[in-house]
Amino acid sequence: MASPDSPPRDVAHTVDEYALVAYVPPPLGPYLDVVRRRIAPWMSPGRAHVTVLPPRPLNGNAAGAWKELKPRLSSAPRFHVEATEIRVFDLTGVIYLDVGEGAEELRRLYSAANRGLWAYRDPYPYHPHITLAKGGPPERREAVLEQARSLWERYDGPRRFVVERLHFVQNTVLDLWMDLDAVELSADGHSKSLI
Repeated sequence: MASPDSPPRDVAHTVDEYALVAYVPPPLGPYLDVVRRRIAPWMSPGRAHVTVLPPRPLNGNAAGAWKELKPRLSSAPRFHVEATEIRVFDLTGVIYLDVGEGAEELRRLYSAANRGLWAYRDPYPYHPHITLAKGGPPERREAVLEQARSLWERYDGPRRFVVERLHFVQNTVLDLWMDLDAVELSADGHSKSLI
């Protein structure tokens, strides 16, 4: 994984768009990756994740922004997230898995991180979720939604996982996100201030 202190391998093809995510671990994560490829083959490949800070430009350089945020994140405790049901955002048509347990912790992380060099006025209110499909032909949305629900009903593995690490990622012109760095959340189970 590249450090934000050194430029990404292919700087010419990156864009000024960064995010903070928590990848969904196995077995749930790989299953959702398969679901996404089946229901939305037009989307760029990527790993199933919960977004903590949606895509945004930074108010400064990547290295400085990460240096500002990383200490605050490392003091946050690990927590559980549970994927619950398939839903659709009415305004965008994005099909997603909603988050039950862990949603409040994700909102707290979002509020604590969306300041300083990371401050950004997101176009939509923050709603913790796992994106399964976006874009694609509008006339196929209902069929894609039904396929997603059917595949989710068939999944018999754990729907709950622990968020232990957050990843600092950057977008590219091909809409393929690159990991720049990561931070481990606190393992001691004690809630610490993020301010």
